[in-house]
Amino acid sequence: MTTPESTSGRFWRWGAPLAAGAGAVVAACAAAAALWGTGDTSLPWTAEQLMDAAVVATAFSATLTACWACLAGSGRLLPQQHPQLLNDNQEWRCPEVFLAAVTIGACVALAAYWLDLALGLDESTTIASYATQPLAVASKYDRPNNHVLHTLLVWVAHQLGGWHRVVLRLPAFLSFCLLLPALWWFARREYGPTAAPFATLFAGTSPFLVTYATSARGYTLLLLFFAAALLCGQRLVEAPKRTALWAAWATAVALGLYTLPLMAYPAAASGAWMLMARWRRCGRHQFGPFLVKTAIWSAAALALAFVLYLPALATEGVADLRDKLEWCCYSMGVSPIAFVEYPFGLWHRWQLPIPAWAQGALLALVVVGAAARGRSCGRKGTLLLATGLAWGLLFTAHPEGAAPRFAIWVLMVFLILAGTGAAVAFEGALARTARWRILAVRAAPGGTPG
Repeated sequence: MTTPESTSGRFWRWGAPLAAGAGAVVAACAAAAALWGTGDTSLPWTAEQLMDAAVVATAFSATLTACWACLAGSGRLLPQQHPQLLNDNQEWRCPEVFLAAVTIGACVALAAYWLDLALGLDESTTIASYATQPLAVASKYDRPNNHVLHTLLVWVAHQLGGWHRVVLRLPAFLSFCLLLPALWWFARREYGPTAAPFATLFAGTSPFLVTYATSARGYTLLLLFFAAALLCGQRLVEAPKRTALWAAWATAVALGLYTLPLMAYPAAASGAWMLMARWRRCGRHQFGPFLVKTAIWSAAALALAFVLYLPALATEGVADLRDKLEWCCYSMGVSPIAFVEYPFGLWHRWQLPIPAWAQGALLALVVVGAAARGRSCGRKGTLLLATGLAWGLLFTAHPEGAAPRFAIWVLMVFLILAGTGAAVAFEGALARTARWRILAVRAAPGGTPG
């Protein structure tokens, strides 16, 4: 369970106040720029965009300050000193299985509501050009827009259920339905049972994720394989001698690559996280064999993906297939300004239907969650650092063309961290409330002395 004690340290002494102060400065500057340059059309941002940025920064600063206030000093209440208070806290909680079922069921119902919308352009192209054609055509990779494994699943759905758009969207929707319990289990094992419902709820209600859960595209299938790779990685960090787990990890990576070559980036994030967690958990003396196994099974994943693409190789040739895969690794010049602006613009586009203040609050929770210790290695920031490395590779390859959907796997990690941050703040508030109760009892006439 993520406790206030596990989050104490330099971040809560210095990092959180400084980050909140930086957010306040950004908010003031953005608001001033919006008011000062209202009529200036030469500015790169409109006054409305600057005010939105000011609201985001204000909400970020306020939320981070509130979390800091909840956690500051709450660690002085040690659970073993007052077990009766923990029992009181447990009385109102539903059994965890029931809570998981309710949370996941509500998210599934929300996504199902949008299943019968009109088909989008990319969906229509995929369905008409591949999924409703003969199997030999459906398995072709003559354009990157065809997510082969997902298209094959849509082809099966079409054979069984016909042309109904809900039927054709079922592979993406069912992938989303399986993704939610996978996220629950990963967050629970990595950050505790309180983080699991928050992380699942944030992911299951994310407008961006729900959009692709109800679209006949392969992105939720990609996320499912990424989550599977993370779950396997959790166990491998603890028990690296389990060959079946290595095989499952390699299979998840290979199937993700067969869905979209974009899986190269979340696979890199998964591998980097495993390596860093193992290093931090066991030190360098046990790191070498783990690194060797990671390299061997990564090669096995690539070999399996190559085998899966053999039908496309047979029909299109190596050169044509290579041309289709180039989008995954081409490189252009990277502007320092673009490198700074890109994450903020991407976050805004991920959260477009969400009010600006909620975007800022959610971002603050991501920061709080990143400061929590992961159970795989007992250290902070491992998952965020590994994701950042892979995200940097993506941005380097696509500094101008990395659409928000290309980084959807980064959004999934951010929402897990946001759920963890919400759990940390929630438990810190409970601990502080319990401390106030103890002080109130001691101060009351006839109160029990400490």
